Amino acid sequence: MGLWLRGVTRWVTRKRCRFALVTPPFLSRQVLLAKDGQSPLQLFARDRHDMNMYNYMFLDEPYSFRKMKREACITKAFDDIVRDKARPFIVDCGANIGSATVYFGQTYPQATVVAIEPEAGNFAVLERNCAQLGNVRPILAGVSNQSGMADTIDTGLGHDAFRTRVSDTGTTPLVSMNDLLREAETRGEKPFIVKIDIEGFEAQLFSSDTEWVDKFPVVIIEFHDWMLPRQKTSQNALRVLAGLDRDFILKGENIFSISNRLRNPQSADS
Repeated sequence: MGLWLRGVTRWVTRKRCRFALVTPPFLSRQVLLAKDGQSPLQLFARDRHDMNMYNYMFLDEPYSFRKMKREACITKAFDDIVRDKARPFIVDCGANIGSATVYFGQTYPQATVVAIEPEAGNFAVLERNCAQLGNVRPILAGVSNQSGMADTIDTGLGHDAFRTRVSDTGTTPLVSMNDLLREAETRGEKPFIVKIDIEGFEAQLFSSDTEWVDKFPVVIIEFHDWMLPRQKTSQNALRVLAGLDRDFILKGENIFSISNRLRNPQSADS
């Protein structure tokens, strides 16, 4: 209850928060308001764990670029795509119940957001949350370096900790990032942001066929070596990203990898 009151107070007094969950946290149907005047959205919470996800996403805004020195050039990259009469393409890998998907969909209404989630229970909530947005396409699948099949594994650590494991006998489809990009290009969409939080499966995603990586101006990734010690799940991603001309910014649990081809509008050398 304290988090909820703090969030509403900050929103009303116009301190930092762009969003507010105005419904008491014990209700399963939450109302999300945005300061920019967009229509209220309903979010559906199964339990306290889901509520914590919403509080984290809309009060802390972990995927915001505000106060970053690269904010202006990222905004310019988005505007340049729109100016070229294309749609910015955002991929939410490991979308869970859609909190980040809704955040991106509300923040960038001119973009297409693809939300990829492998676990059926999470996906059902994600679909309900995103049905109110016209720019989101949910996909029940895992994301990998190549298409195929996988098992979805319950680690017992909560709704946001399901893992995928490649398996010929698995029942969860895997989609490849390169295939997603090829499909996006046929629709006139251009890469903008990819967010990756896939519980250690980033080791597989970055193991090969990584042509897609540097096409995205911004890659946001959460690593999981803390959860899977001695398995080197971050190694492949670090090797790929370190070989590219990009900045790396640590913000909370995430690393933001930003292309140095982007330039600030104020200066060609920024």
